[in-house]
Amino acid sequence: MAKFYDVVNDYIERMEYLEQGINAETGEMSDDGTQLAIWTAELTQDLKDKSANVIAVVRNQELTIEALDNEIERLKAMKDSIKKKLDKFKTYIKSSMLVNNIEKIETPLGNIKFTKSTSVEIYDESLIDKKFIEVLANEKISKEKIKAALKAGEEVQGARLVENKNLKIG
Repeated sequence: MAKFYDVVNDYIERMEYLEQGINAETGEMSDDGTQLAIWTAELTQDLKDKSANVIAVVRNQELTIEALDNEIERLKAMKDSIKKKLDKFKTYIKSSMLVNNIEKIETPLGNIKFTKSTSVEIYDESLIDKKFIEVLANEKISKEKIKAALKAGEEVQGARLVENKNLKIG
């Protein structure tokens, strides 16, 4: 079975030749519109003839993408599990050092020690003065609302409905 990039590259290369007025099979050149139309029809028929291979290649790539997505999720879950275990281990080390009044442990590989930092703890948000509150505003154009309005016959400046042709293989 042909590989995805082989099928695509072959078709693109043949289309580029055709745009230059060259028959990709024979190397023959032509300025004749009728001859170019014949070659275009031949290329189109060839694509139709190979459609089963194209569909097989697309399905194979889609299955590969799905398998990769599943593997990514599995690896993310594994990473999260390892991270949680590491966090628990660090918490255990910290509590052991605190209980035993140990501030620093020196080893040939590195040191384990406490450092000081300052952070703010909000224990009651209702008591915080308004001058410390930031208002964040995010604007987003709602294409769904615009689409509904346009379909209902309403005019929306700066937007219009566009009909697309989407390729579906399979």
